[in-house]
Amino acid sequence: FNGSNYSMTRSGDLWYYEWNTSLNTEGDYNITIYYNDTLGNSDSKTLLDTTIDNTAPVLNEWTIPSTTNTNQKDILNITINVTDTRMDVDEIIVDFNGSSYPMNDKGDVWYYEWNTNLNTDGDYNITVYYNDTLGNTNNTETRNILVDLTAPVTTDDSTGIWYNTNAIVTLNATDNLA
Repeated sequence: FNGSNYSMTRSGDLWYYEWNTSLNTEGDYNITIYYNDTLGNSDSKTLLDTTIDNTAPVLNEWTIPSTTNTNQKDILNITINVTDTRMDVDEIIVDFNGSSYPMNDKGDVWYYEWNTNLNTDGDYNITVYYNDTLGNTNNTETRNILVDLTAPVTTDDSTGIWYNTNAIVTLNATDNLA
């Protein structure tokens, strides 16, 4: 590999070398096989140029939702920017309380439009998972969203009759989530 020699192991007619790429620095490597027989005949063959990448993709920006508890209804646009220095970002999924959905991409920007109207009221933990083409994985911190689709309930103490003088009416509004 790149000018360093390593001995191969023989198993019957098969010769092999187990290369632990995690012990090498990341970069491009040329793999050339040198071989000879018992009479001294020799040859070599460059098999392939390969890239070692042991680093997971990096999250550059997560625009929404915020890191604090956010109340939400209707459409929530989740957008992240993920890059990888050596390989392509292969897949990104967004997870809502254990249910995963693939995100769409436009270059390094990935997005998902979550229609919260299709969910029930309550807390949702959101985590985004991403990997590169070699399977190096990473994930975001978990963010919490409170989906609240139910309007507050209002009550008053009016008697429902007409007054021709000043009247005091007390109004109460309650919301079990927000």
